[in-house]
Amino acid sequence: MTYDPTVPGPTQRISDTQLPIQTNFDQANTLFGVDHFEFNAPSENGKHKAATMPDQSGSPPTVGAAELSIYARTSGGDTFPFMRRDTGTTDIPVLPLKAFGECSVPGAVVTPNSFNISSVTRLGTGRYQFNFTTAFPDTDYAVLCSMAFSGATDGPLVAYNSAKLTTSVTIFLSRRDGGGFSDAATAITMSILRA
Repeated sequence: MTYDPTVPGPTQRISDTQLPIQTNFDQANTLFGVDHFEFNAPSENGKHKAATMPDQSGSPPTVGAAELSIYARTSGGDTFPFMRRDTGTTDIPVLPLKAFGECSVPGAVVTPNSFNISSVTRLGTGRYQFNFTTAFPDTDYAVLCSMAFSGATDGPLVAYNSAKLTTSVTIFLSRRDGGGFSDAATAITMSILRA
């Protein structure tokens, strides 16, 4: 059964087209229900269940003034969300955060708003290992981090371990005066970006 936009025609009687009309309603409900709750859903009628966007690399959307469009584009064999806005033609990647979290120093207690961080392990003074809940397939990710400073005289600089792992990344807090690692911070905030 397929949807037929010619039913009912201008000369067709309702009684003669009952089955095709019912088929059209059935197909419309089925197609609408791919990303929406079905017409006859007991609740949540018309709301989205998901947003499926096929690749639009060859024909990206035309965006009007004061408008924004998010669409799918394939890059390097993978499909990612991209954005265009305000009559522009620039494709802006919508880079999702793959992990983020904050932990206390030196207790390494992860805050409740963390995502894809199962725990933080204190490896020693000024060295904190953020363990991922879900491992990455490789180490092609970027690390952004910052810290809340306690005001101590050996105020730390934040750096990340160049030997990133698929299962974790270690953040170093080093002293400004070159005197080694330091716990002179109150919290570390870390996020992972990956295309």
